[in-house]
Amino acid sequence: ASSSSSSSSSSASSSSAPGATPLARMLLLGYRGSKSNASDAASTTPTTVEINALIADDATSPEAAAAEAVALVAAGHRCLKVKVARGHGTYGARDDAAKIAAIRAAVGPDVAIRADANRRWNLNEALTFGLQVADLGLQYVEEPVADPMADLAAFHCTTGVPVALDESVDEALRGCVGGAAGAAAALAELFEPTFGVTALVLKPSVLGGFEACAAAAAAARSCGIAAVVSSVFDSGVGVAACAHLAA
Repeated sequence: ASSSSSSSSSSASSSSAPGATPLARMLLLGYRGSKSNASDAASTTPTTVEINALIADDATSPEAAAAEAVALVAAGHRCLKVKVARGHGTYGARDDAAKIAAIRAAVGPDVAIRADANRRWNLNEALTFGLQVADLGLQYVEEPVADPMADLAAFHCTTGVPVALDESVDEALRGCVGGAAGAAAALAELFEPTFGVTALVLKPSVLGGFEACAAAAAAARSCGIAAVVSSVFDSGVGVAACAHLAA
């Protein structure tokens, strides 16, 4: 799993303390610790959690976005996230595609690029974007359409662009009980292969806590889908806890 930053600037990596037990393991397995397994944990190396950096919304032109991407990569980031669908209609979608193309040209093929549309596109607008970035190696586009259940399959099957889900996870898990098994049942419809879902974006403060996120992550990973832990205006303490969950 990886951790996603909600600010325009973030550190390149985060490490848990030597001997620390990842939070997800404690939540899912009921880990309590003992003298024997504590000594085993102490012998392990620290866990490094990769994070992404967010291209600032004020980098509106392709040139400005590319320049900021180069600076972030120079600072050590290997994954960049770009907010899209902030413009008007298909014209805005084309502008977003041009921004992604400029970033890819500037940082090369080895830096991961993610886009996040926050459900702001209709299907036609999403297709306009997706067809133009299909060969740019996007890791995924997050919530590309306003009506996922109706349009997600058409988007992915037409463009081939991988998809991540965020708001859809929150909706699916509302009122969910039963731990990992309950989460798997609630999320099953989102794992439809034609949707092209490769990652779930999990926010503990939105989903109802770390237990809910750990259960959703377990359900996703059992289906070969990545879990990306993110934060929403959390303090440093909250972000650190998210990093432990991602580990």
